[in-house]
Amino acid sequence: MNALAAQAAPAAAHAALIAPLAGALVAFVVSNFRVAWFFALAGAFVSVASAFLLATFGTSIAPFGLKADALSFASAPIVAIGGALCVLAAGGLAEEEAGARGATLALALVQLSWFGWTGAAFARDFVPLIGFFEAGWIGACGLVALSAARERAAAPAALRHLASGAAFGILLALGMALAFNATGSMDFQFAASAHGRTLAAGIALVCVALAGAAAAAPLNATFVHAVDRGGSLAGLLIGGVGVGAMLIVLMRAALGAHGAGPEVARAVSTLVAGLGAASMAIGSVQAMGAQDVRRLAAYASAAQAGAVMIALGVISANGAAAGLMHVAALGLATIGILGGAAIATRRNAGDAIDGLGWRAPMAGAAMAASALSLIGAPLTVGFATRWRLVEGTIQAGWWWAAGALIAASLAAVVYAGRIVERLYLRASAEEARAPSFALAPTHVAVTVATIWLGFNASDLWRAALGAGQLLLRAP
Repeated sequence: MNALAAQAAPAAAHAALIAPLAGALVAFVVSNFRVAWFFALAGAFVSVASAFLLATFGTSIAPFGLKADALSFASAPIVAIGGALCVLAAGGLAEEEAGARGATLALALVQLSWFGWTGAAFARDFVPLIGFFEAGWIGACGLVALSAARERAAAPAALRHLASGAAFGILLALGMALAFNATGSMDFQFAASAHGRTLAAGIALVCVALAGAAAAAPLNATFVHAVDRGGSLAGLLIGGVGVGAMLIVLMRAALGAHGAGPEVARAVSTLVAGLGAASMAIGSVQAMGAQDVRRLAAYASAAQAGAVMIALGVISANGAAAGLMHVAALGLATIGILGGAAIATRRNAGDAIDGLGWRAPMAGAAMAASALSLIGAPLTVGFATRWRLVEGTIQAGWWWAAGALIAASLAAVVYAGRIVERLYLRASAEEARAPSFALAPTHVAVTVATIWLGFNASDLWRAALGAGQLLLRAP
């Protein structure tokens, strides 16, 4: 049985990436939304199943000329599950936010972005990365713009998000050009070069661009506007899939610097850890001051992305594994909070979720479990990932980083605890709308995954640790 599955791994690598693209093409062609959504769900199932098969057995063969590696295998289920949950939620959100005519287009853009970000997480070379990066970003911007029929501020938010994507893309290309000039290679596995400073500058530009694309503070302004003004579906997609994919690419760049020599590795480590510390501090303060739950989720995402970047700055197998685990926890938490908030009747009111845990139990459970995971509460996946993050920094002798991570958890008690308090300890003067049949499975899936991974994080840890060891060429 295992031999047959191993032989099917190359096909799984193709299916994990091509299924979202095929679903997008169907949605572009088919005018009936429910028919297009049925095909999208089938493609999502194929993509998730293929991603788990790929994570278990791996293969060096991937579509579109990509070179798959250990990070591709370990991260495939993370991106696949996030994209599948967004497709599932689209059944209840696309028609409402984009209108009857724009619903199929919204579904197509969800899958196009999912395809782009999956390809970016797979890409080990610079050139295909740019193409996949832009595909994912443009699809997300289009989805934000579709919400303009309901929210006037969505159109400016989409333009700002598009402009920031162009800026990050230019910065990424410039960094790649410098790295290529120093090494003559387009691969993320950087080699030592006589042009050490040029290579360090190139990798630094790549890391800054990817940190901005991953919504790291203070480069997260357009991300916050897109999540706040672009509709629930766009927020789920950008925060639950896009941020995680960009952090995975950043992981590949930061760990790839390990092979470029100790001086380059130290410079990149200092830069990434410094950006992470700033993002964690600024994002935590912003989240504590946020009144709207969507903005709170966006700022919390910046803070958690900073925690991942600190783990990457350690440049160790344990740090990389902890960072990859936290990417999975961050994606689930973002989808849980924003997906639950989609049930609220008033989008931008601070008290929109008051009493929601009693009026919409499944949405409330998803939001509460996600908020507790952000805090790092026991019995949630956030506890396991936070423990590994602190452990990895202590093993590297980074006591300041361990202290910063603990301080960020205490800050999360304030802003995430406010979500739980509003859900269950406040009365609401209005009724929630009837929960969509398509959103309910998303809420249940997020709640179950958050708690189940809290009890069974060992498999995720082993896969992430294996990826970190192979990327660093450690035993």
